[in-house]
Amino acid sequence: KSDVRCALCMSSPAGWREGCEGVRLQSQRGKSLTKGLATQMVYPYVVELSKEWPDVLFAKIMGDASNETRALMKAWGVRAVPEFRFFLDEELAHSHTGANKEKLLAAVTEYAEKAKALV
Repeated sequence: KSDVRCALCMSSPAGWREGCEGVRLQSQRGKSLTKGLATQMVYPYVVELSKEWPDVLFAKIMGDASNETRALMKAWGVRAVPEFRFFLDEELAHSHTGANKEKLLAAVTEYAEKAKALV
């Protein structure tokens, strides 16, 4: 089964749950204690999208929460937050930074449709 995953990279920890492959991910239902105006502005929209697109897995990765997440951000080359990464069948398909809602919606739509086409 093909799937699409959207990883939202942020900073500053707030309630945690265990996530994919040992990386700790914040629940989309948790309270947001994120730094930065752009991150604060876009996060509620990401939560909306996660409800509108139930077939897409949305994961909020708090990049400065632990040595594990700092290492992941370094390996991914994350230099600015928020950063969005889209994976199709566990392969990185697209990434971009910034809080542009239209760009985010376009990417979610595009990669959700691509995932459906792969099934």
